[in-house]
Amino acid sequence: MDTEIKRVAVVIVNWKGWKDTVVCLESLDELTVRPTDVILVDNGSSDGSAEHLADWLQKHGKSLGTRYVLLRLPTNCGFAAANNAGIRYLEAGGQHIDYYWFLNNDTRVDKNALAGLLERSSRPDRVGIYGSVILDEREPHIVQTLGGAHYEAFTAQARHIGGGRACTDVWNSADIEPQLSYIYGASMFVSHEFVAQIGLMCEDYFLYDEELDWALRGKAKGFTPGFADSSIVYHKGGASFAQARATDGSNYVSDYYLVRGAVVTTWRWYPWALPSVLFMRWRELFVRLFHGQRLSARATALALLMPWRLLLPDDLRALVERGRADV
Repeated sequence: MDTEIKRVAVVIVNWKGWKDTVVCLESLDELTVRPTDVILVDNGSSDGSAEHLADWLQKHGKSLGTRYVLLRLPTNCGFAAANNAGIRYLEAGGQHIDYYWFLNNDTRVDKNALAGLLERSSRPDRVGIYGSVILDEREPHIVQTLGGAHYEAFTAQARHIGGGRACTDVWNSADIEPQLSYIYGASMFVSHEFVAQIGLMCEDYFLYDEELDWALRGKAKGFTPGFADSSIVYHKGGASFAQARATDGSNYVSDYYLVRGAVVTTWRWYPWALPSVLFMRWRELFVRLFHGQRLSARATALALLMPWRLLLPDDLRALVERGRADV
């Protein structure tokens, strides 16, 4: 495996989670094969995350502007847009990147995680995005997903491949890859060729479904998802919404973006499934009302009513926006 000649850039998006990000950075230092670039994108955090990260990097001898870069976005522009900012920065620098490794900030990578991804990517097939074995950080013997998920268009629901299995089980990429619709965003290893041919992530998705949309665009041009069975990444999950829980235990912010993503994705890629998807989401809304989850129900209703603006043709959307501005 020729790992030395590959230029790999890690992109990590931080939003009010600098302590988790530091843990991720510390794990990168333990890798047997190191990335050439580490791009931190602070997504408009208001808790001083950017300052904390800059201070940590300085104290640990990681000079900004060389191998490490800290981008500070003025507002939270969403997962896709923040990752795209990292790609744009690297492209503007004029240095060729072979692979982009997108990691959630609440991940911790095994020392052989990057070596495993590079080994899988060395095979001569048309894979654009590779996934890792994602284990639960809190219960590291439990699998969150093997690479990614299978998407059922009729219900607009995803099933994580291998979710809940023991990490001692045996699996291999040949068995897992045919089941994959897309790669889980906690660890996405993306080739330069894929980005060059398919483009950046769609920024209409603030959160959720951007990985699926990227994979579907790739599939349309002959790319398939890949799974590196020897690459292990530990993931907490849910860190972005830790403060968004209502008193009834529901997570209304997560509910909003899940429903919104389902509607937009279905309209764009599976319009024939829109009646069933809308029926199921409206049913969920009334179930939440029945259980007293008012904030979650309201978020679901907003998600069902708001995505229509994104679905308009560009010229009609501009006309609508101009009309709203004149009111």
